[in-house]
Amino acid sequence: MTRLPILLMTTLAVLKSNAALELCSSDQDCIHANGYGSCCAPRVSLFSPVPQCKPATEGGKVCFLESNNMPYPMNRPGPFFICPCASGLECRRVGHPVLGRCGPQTN
Repeated sequence: MTRLPILLMTTLAVLKSNAALELCSSDQDCIHANGYGSCCAPRVSLFSPVPQCKPATEGGKVCFLESNNMPYPMNRPGPFFICPCASGLECRRVGHPVLGRCGPQTN
């Protein structure tokens, strides 16, 4: 009996948070809604990685090194929970094998 109220409150919280999301199926959805640089990325969630529009990652912020090798825009949700670095920036290695920080492009 005590599980039902907890389950109901959790479900309502998820539904409320999903209502505020800008759901997407590709980067083009996000570019159309928010401009170039935004991407369609999985939402970090305990229940499901629902794709949503997110802004480009700004300078100094954590990024995935592999995002430098991914096409943009993609015609499906991206594989990472954060967008590639903003225009003029690239994900630069800072000692971690997978993660880096957005910094000025070197070329």
